[in-house]
Amino acid sequence: MDAVQRLEHDHVHLTRIVDSVRQAIQECLRGEREPADVVEEFEEFLRLVNEELFVHFEREETVLFPWVAERFPEASVAIASMESAHDRICGVASRMEYLISQGKPALAANFDSLVALFARFDANFVKHAHEERDFIRSLDDRLTIAQREQVAGILDDL
Repeated sequence: MDAVQRLEHDHVHLTRIVDSVRQAIQECLRGEREPADVVEEFEEFLRLVNEELFVHFEREETVLFPWVAERFPEASVAIASMESAHDRICGVASRMEYLISQGKPALAANFDSLVALFARFDANFVKHAHEERDFIRSLDDRLTIAQREQVAGILDDL
């Protein structure tokens, strides 16, 4: 598996749970389920965001991005864009977590807000995953064999 495939694989599990939450929201909007009945999907989703995505972002920002910026200064604009996306994604996830923590009655009362937050998360997450993939692909053309091995090692640790 090359570096791009590894990076894309990192997002597969979260993408599946995002799809599951999206489906649950649609079922609520169609009246097939009550908002309080989707708490478990949101809790699982937010658990994965905290346990996998936040850790992934932290490792990118402390390992991969500095490595790339040092060797390819022209990548600084793309790196800054991805870091901003990290902040947006984390902020929206934190707000969803707060709404879910208020309990089922509050969730029912604030379901429209939760749907809007999730839509923002979803859009930012999908856009970010594409930016990341394109970023790694753009590096792939410029890396020496030794650098490819270094990036592969870094991505393995992510």
